[in-house]
Amino acid sequence: MPLEHACFISFPRGLGKDSQFAEQFYDEFSEHLAGLDKKLSIFKFDRCESRRKGDTWNLWIQRELCDSAMMIAICAPNYFNGSPGCVSEFEGMEALIAQRNNALGNLACEDWLVGLRLKDTYPMPKLNGYTVCDFLECFASPGKVRRMHKYRKVVEELADKVYKHWLWLHNNGLHNKLTAANICATFQLPDSQLGSSDPFPHTGGVI
Repeated sequence: MPLEHACFISFPRGLGKDSQFAEQFYDEFSEHLAGLDKKLSIFKFDRCESRRKGDTWNLWIQRELCDSAMMIAICAPNYFNGSPGCVSEFEGMEALIAQRNNALGNLACEDWLVGLRLKDTYPMPKLNGYTVCDFLECFASPGKVRRMHKYRKVVEELADKVYKHWLWLHNNGLHNKLTAANICATFQLPDSQLGSSDPFPHTGGVI
């Protein structure tokens, strides 16, 4: 079946500043994306509970992840070392990227996954090779993603990236190849164990 979501927002649940940022980011991002196409869907689990339909958490999330054209991972320091659910989503998306690239004939595409860093003083080498956007002032003050022009501009550019990726998949008929590959029939969310702290820092990139 065709992809349902333009993107999947992955973030740690709880009372942390990262969860507060995720809420503020979602509101700003969804407004920008709606300005491009009001029909596009964004999956953020706490805004989509009606879609769960009694499924276990893993079954629900793996279905929604496989139905998403790309992922935005909100990476506070605890994302890779304190949240097994986030690691599972991230590694699941990496597995999907490999299968999708294979189904599409390894067409060049860098937009399957974007990482948002909230701090740059903790290593996150798992983000190497992906587009990374820094929201460093938003860890202490999550609301700055909506108040500061420089961050609102980055969110606007992210919405453009998500929209262009969606068009790339659909205007070229590539989504038909993904549907024919039936990747979601066998996809399973991996069970991930938290590792030790990453040994090397990651230098943030830009869109």
